Amino acid sequence: MPETITDKELLQRIIWNEADGFQIVDESTVDRTRWHVVTETIFQQSDGRFFLMYWRKAATESQEHEYPDVAFECEPYRETITKYRRVV
Repeated sequence: MPETITDKELLQRIIWNEADGFQIVDESTVDRTRWHVVTETIFQQSDGRFFLMYWRKAATESQEHEYPDVAFECEPYRETITKYRRVV
């Protein structure tokens, strides 16, 4: 059964690399609004499991970050993409 992490304080420390035993492996922008940047953060726990969380990073100094309530266990997978370029 997939695990979840619901400790808000721990998730906030993970985001800022302040939690022992957790390492961020990927972070990307999912969406942008006027006031926030919706961010997907994937991190690995010391036991090798991966987790995924979404949170909203403040886009201006007048806004507050909106931290996640939950992180979901996830797993890496490979995807092959074929692209084409002009032959010169």
